[in-house]
Amino acid sequence: MRANTLTRIVRAAQGAGLAATLALLVAACSNAQTPATAAKPGAGASSANGAQSTGPANPEIAATPDQSATAPGGSDATVSIKAVDETTGKVVDLELQNVFFDLDKYEIKPEYVPVVAHDAQVLNTLPHLKVVVEGHCDERGTTEYNLALGQRRAVAVLQALQSHAVAKARMSAISYGKERPADPGHDESAWAKNRRGAFRRA
Repeated sequence: MRANTLTRIVRAAQGAGLAATLALLVAACSNAQTPATAAKPGAGASSANGAQSTGPANPEIAATPDQSATAPGGSDATVSIKAVDETTGKVVDLELQNVFFDLDKYEIKPEYVPVVAHDAQVLNTLPHLKVVVEGHCDERGTTEYNLALGQRRAVAVLQALQSHAVAKARMSAISYGKERPADPGHDESAWAKNRRGAFRRA
């Protein structure tokens, strides 16, 4: 209690009865401030609405990793090659599916292993047909780098087809680097379509 409060109590005691003195003491004690309760170590601070916080007010949020582009589809995913079936003499359309690659990669991804198997099956229906496997890249990187990368992609597809009994003599590999994009856009959607191994008739 403050000094002036004590002085009032003493004066009251001198000029009043015991009951009045006790009343003044109770009033003074009820107005006295109580010390703040120390927070327990590790306890979260309470928010204005009374809810307990479990962490700092502004926690650091981890950066969201870049999402991989979805597999390109539509007309960019297939190539139609016309050829004559020597057995029947009829013109047939062979539908071959392109193989798409990750940025700066030339390994065939697991999801494209069935695509290569499909292409091999189609090519083996016409064993006389020869094809060119083209390697393509997106627009990023130097011309020289992309030509080398495109060649590796074309060879990777060629070798995968060989593993499915397509004769090597029927195929050749060529790289166009970034010179022949399937999609002229400048975003990941376009780049994903351009990183491909494609086909044409030799």
